[in-house]
Amino acid sequence: MIPIGWFGVGSGAFADGESVATIAQTAESLGFESIWVGEHPVLIDPQAPPSPLPSHSELMDPIPVLAYAAAST
Repeated sequence: MIPIGWFGVGSGAFADGESVATIAQTAESLGFESIWVGEHPVLIDPQAPPSPLPSHSELMDPIPVLAYAAAST
């Protein structure tokens, strides 16, 4: 079996508690091995390489996101 994870929890359209819980529960029910979050909740303004996102992008702090996801599953 190949472990499969999902990246994107707590960012963009998924930067809210309801999305975090839904993604975590869905990933668990589908047998995903892990979920991943971005590790830099603060972005460079103005955006410059290698920053992947503009500074106004919605990102949640990774530790509370993962704690909430764990509590939701």
